[in-house]
Amino acid sequence: KKNSNFGMEESQISIICQDKVPALKDGSAGLAMKESWTIETKPHGHGDVHHLLLKSGLVDKWLVEGKRHVVFIQDTNALVVNGVLPTLGPQE
Repeated sequence: KKNSNFGMEESQISIICQDKVPALKDGSAGLAMKESWTIETKPHGHGDVHHLLLKSGLVDKWLVEGKRHVVFIQDTNALVVNGVLPTLGPQE
């Protein structure tokens, strides 16, 4: 909001949060501990995002709005923008 939504309408922006799951500390799947009796947690990760979009109601909202394409760019691979944006041009 402090950047005026970068020129977008409020209705064009959706923010959803991932649940947290126990963090693993090693290849043997040992649990990472924050303290003696507290398990470290982290966001679920990329495998959870499709279910999260459905669970949040965004998929239904987008269908009602007539959306046909969604571009989802994960923050861990920012360079994908270089390939995704050019492919949007030839779309109907």
